Amino acid sequence: MLLSLVAGVALFGFSNGQTTTYLDFEGTAPTQFVFGGSDFAIVENPSKVGNLSDMVATTKKGEVSETWGGVAFPLGGTINFAPTEQVFSVDVFSYVAGIATFKVEQGAQGAVEIKANYTTPGYWETLTYTFVDRNPDYKQIVVFMGFETKDTDEWFYDNVKGPGFTAGGPVDVTFNVTDLGGTATSVEVALSDAPATKIALTGEAGEGAVWTTAFTGMTGGTILVPSTLTYTIYVNGEAVEELTDLAMNIMAGSAPVTIAKNYGSAPSGTSVLNNGSFDGIEGPLVGRTGTEWGSWTGNGGAAEITGGVVTVTPVQAGDNWNMQIEQLGFPLANGTTYTVTFDAWAATERVIALTIEDPINGYALLGTSPDAASLTGRSKWEFIISTTRTTYTVTTAIDGMKDNTQTKFAFLLAQTADMVYLDDVTLIAVEPGVAVENSKVNSVKLYPNPAVNDLYLSSSTSYNKAVVYNMLGAKVKEVSNVSRSINVSELKSGVYMIRLTSVDGETFTSKFMKK
Repeated sequence: MLLSLVAGVALFGFSNGQTTTYLDFEGTAPTQFVFGGSDFAIVENPSKVGNLSDMVATTKKGEVSETWGGVAFPLGGTINFAPTEQVFSVDVFSYVAGIATFKVEQGAQGAVEIKANYTTPGYWETLTYTFVDRNPDYKQIVVFMGFETKDTDEWFYDNVKGPGFTAGGPVDVTFNVTDLGGTATSVEVALSDAPATKIALTGEAGEGAVWTTAFTGMTGGTILVPSTLTYTIYVNGEAVEELTDLAMNIMAGSAPVTIAKNYGSAPSGTSVLNNGSFDGIEGPLVGRTGTEWGSWTGNGGAAEITGGVVTVTPVQAGDNWNMQIEQLGFPLANGTTYTVTFDAWAATERVIALTIEDPINGYALLGTSPDAASLTGRSKWEFIISTTRTTYTVTTAIDGMKDNTQTKFAFLLAQTADMVYLDDVTLIAVEPGVAVENSKVNSVKLYPNPAVNDLYLSSSTSYNKAVVYNMLGAKVKEVSNVSRSINVSELKSGVYMIRLTSVDGETFTSKFMKK
């Protein structure tokens, strides 16, 4: 079942002094992961003046993207950095000037990124990036277009060239199939290079049972020659329609890969998270083990459980991901809607975030969400947490599960140092056909967004109070007797949360940008 590495090795045997084309976007799309609100597509070249390629890559960020949004390309091998080979080059085209940053990562010396200025709007320009004294073990490159800005301008890039490249070796792959409904009595997998051979997975029947098998020494793809191997899952002797001819997407030379898929539907009303009431756990909440709750801090915050309640004492950071309460490895299924509920309160009113994401694939958000608290219409939300215990509810329709997805549910808490309390966290599959009550995503329209001077409200509800918070959770403006507009001209440029309160106590929370 092994594909030959001979052709790949022959393709990548370059000597010092030659330049390798890593990406030209003319053939099969490369394996890539977007992050930070960026996107990726291969499109027709917008201008052949200075670049005769037919097809090029394009990327742009959404209105609420991160300044560091970009695209990562795993190599399936290593860069042959040498004294005579240190330079990468990228052809760049946009209708605005800006910064295009190039990064190498997953190397023993640590990630390195270099900025270059794109200065000729409307023309192709070749930007170069020199990586001095790098060891030849980097396994991924990353491209950031319009770096350090939140603009939504479209950027095009092509002809990514650099030092020689050596393809990686065989990969160990594990298949895990979670039977959500407990109906499987046998599970098998067949690979496209031997479709008549079905390999049995080991497991015991039951709700949430995990069936597993492992392959050693499989051949993965590379950035220049993507893998074409696919697989099909059979349950109780029959091929599963939604698990048929799925791409492996494994990269040569990578760490062991787990391909995790779900079969069937989990019973409605049952949380797929483990022990969201935090019962039987007392004391410091440290790094997670398996699917147990854990905490992670990048700047010294702390979390502990007392009486079944999580108490988080963050250390303030500009990026709230520096303090997280998280759980990994719970089962999700594409095409299924889930409801998230949790109780939270804080020492002082502040902002926290919640994500359902995939850390293996560029922290991609795993579902769409219609809720007003969602940052991008996907499974990342921000909430203004009050000082009294309150239950918060949002929904997400999962659509982003990949073959090797690792599920992650995380509260992000480091924007301020104010203490936060969490309890009764659930993630429950909604029974098909059951209506879901969402936050009032359409009850208020805020415009223009971004705003310069006035932020206008369009709503059938009359609100008599508006409070604006910056993204560190600090209150920066409060307005009583709200009519149909709020003057925000004195606010600094950036992203803000706004909470509107009606005479009847009804609240609406959303986000807006100030230019």
